[in-house]
Amino acid sequence: MISILFRPTAARALQLALQLVETIPNPGVKKESHMAYQYKNSKGTTYFLHAKRRTTSTGKQQVLYFFAKTVKEGAIDALPKGYVVSEATSGLPLLKRAA
Repeated sequence: MISILFRPTAARALQLALQLVETIPNPGVKKESHMAYQYKNSKGTTYFLHAKRRTTSTGKQQVLYFFAKTVKEGAIDALPKGYVVSEATSGLPLLKRAA
């Protein structure tokens, strides 16, 4: 009689099974991602543009732009208005304000 009281119902068993399936990663399914702005330097290496917002010690909001070899959190899909891409002698792309 006690085992009947603690036996999960069919609905609860199905719910637990679905929770288990959701936690298993599926390597065949990729998450949706937008196309990040990319720049190929003179050496043939592709870099992706990223932006990061931060607050300065005075409380002012500031946006930092940087290039990375892989797409990470904060990737943006277009150049910011008023900026151009230049290249350092080492091949690293730099974002500069348009003259």
